[in-house]
Amino acid sequence: MMERTRGMALSEQEKTEIEREELEKRSKGFVLKLLANPDLSDEILQPLASESENERKKLRSMIWDTLVRDLPPSQEVLKYLDLMARLPQADAKAAVLKEVRSSFHAALKQQAEDRKKLIGREKRKLADHGISGSAVIPKLPKQASVEEDFGASLEKLKVRLFESPSPV
Repeated sequence: MMERTRGMALSEQEKTEIEREELEKRSKGFVLKLLANPDLSDEILQPLASESENERKKLRSMIWDTLVRDLPPSQEVLKYLDLMARLPQADAKAAVLKEVRSSFHAALKQQAEDRKKLIGREKRKLADHGISGSAVIPKLPKQASVEEDFGASLEKLKVRLFESPSPV
């Protein structure tokens, strides 16, 4: 077997692909560590300083892209936004990050208002049937969650987070 593979070598394209895959694995490791301990972001990202300038830029970009791609349309988005605000790219993208945060809070506020209106409407229906009092809690029909309301605007904002210039 060794004799058959003696003259074989990896092409430049294969070498580049292997390097890219290795950097992706490392960036995903950084993301997992950052999400587990967002307060230790400086210490977690410290090993990047020992990388070459080119690899450091690629890793930072991959970390940012992974966080943006994985932004959840739930309460956990705030954790991601806090973490992203600590990264070097955050300065250039602060306005978009702020917009994501305010969009999420607006979706929460709108859902709370819609819920109050729905409860009032359901209580009036029950009162029309002779059921009333302070102990009456109406069974609410299934309604759209914050994830559904916020999800559409989040997708638009993700595109802007990817497009914004990233000085690294």
